Amino acid sequence: MNRYKWPLAALLGAAALGGCTLDFDNPNEPTETDVFTGGEGIRAVAVGLQAEYGDQIGDPIYVTGLVTEEIGAADGTFASYQDVDHGRPIDNTTDIAGAPWRGQYRVVKLANELIRVAPDAPLAAGTRSGILAMAKLYKAMAFGNLIQQFEKIPIRVEGSVQDAPFEERAAVLTEILRLLQEARTHLQQTAPSAEFNNTVKAPGFDLQNTIDAMIARYALIAGNHALALEAAQRVNLTVMSEMRFSATDRNPLNNLWYRSGNAYRMRPEQAFRTQAEAGDRRVAYWVRAASIDGGEGQRLDEFVKYSVETDPLPFYLPDEMRLIQAEVHARANRLSEARALINAVRTQCNPTAPGEPVACLPALSDAQLATQGAILAEILRQRGYELYLQNLRWEDLRRFGAPLKYAFNRYPLAECDLNTNAPC
Repeated sequence: MNRYKWPLAALLGAAALGGCTLDFDNPNEPTETDVFTGGEGIRAVAVGLQAEYGDQIGDPIYVTGLVTEEIGAADGTFASYQDVDHGRPIDNTTDIAGAPWRGQYRVVKLANELIRVAPDAPLAAGTRSGILAMAKLYKAMAFGNLIQQFEKIPIRVEGSVQDAPFEERAAVLTEILRLLQEARTHLQQTAPSAEFNNTVKAPGFDLQNTIDAMIARYALIAGNHALALEAAQRVNLTVMSEMRFSATDRNPLNNLWYRSGNAYRMRPEQAFRTQAEAGDRRVAYWVRAASIDGGEGQRLDEFVKYSVETDPLPFYLPDEMRLIQAEVHARANRLSEARALINAVRTQCNPTAPGEPVACLPALSDAQLATQGAILAEILRQRGYELYLQNLRWEDLRRFGAPLKYAFNRYPLAECDLNTNAPC
């Protein structure tokens, strides 16, 4: 993602979890005090937070993709990728475990610094509210990415992490929703300023809609169906909220697939295409037919989406909100409401927002969706084709009680060595 090109880049690179300092010896670069007491520095860190998240989101996406058979590891790729693809034990000395953990906690570290200093910083009220809302949103999204992969995670990480406790999933989801509700309150109490919208918030990023979409997403995962329904209904489905990239700051998935040595050999599993319902236009949106050797008899296709270095990454897709509502209704046995929302997803032929995948399939009859079980199975299927490579499939399979290759990722060995509380 586009970012300020000034010495703060060094600060962002150093802001990893693990008790590291943000202070530098280089007199030509800002100290932590300079950065976090001046309005310009705080605004720049807020810009950098968005860039850091865009840089780091590729790791949880590809790990989830390998675990859930969205993608496979072609012959010749890294052994750790092949191991996960074929269901062998996860090596926690590799980036399969380490990269999602490190990257998401880098985001948490930056968000925590902004949450700490923004309330007392020399900022316009609307700039402060925007930065606080954004920092809490990104912290919540980072925790959300982690809890979808790891059974427990630390959430109290403002200081040293050597003794940070690991929290159960319910506590993590409660914290995620607390952060998101606080983010929403900031915007309700003080609208973001023109300064925030024009100089801090990244182009293409819709802060309000993304907060509501994440409330809907994580309330559903937490089992708070009333909150999930309410939040999903608030999201403006005609607006895309996305991370945008450039030729010099590439989409992280494109960078991974095509510019990272052996990692580039991860590709879509053919079953995604061959097992799709005939006529589903979303298949061609995401992939195209190929015949790449995936080892052990597996054949892989080629990417369409994210095959271009500037392809944006959505924070959420509009039909995720429809499918959240459908699932809430289905689990409450409001079957007619669930059927209508499923068919709204299936029959859509023209995107309601730019760049949205559409199925353009026929509606299913009441007889075809006669029971709660049939409706839930169809929702899971629709989520698989609508939300391909959106880092949601692992949690979807878990929530729907589907078979799992792995229950959770392993904790990185570095974390096991650092934190005596790590359940390794």
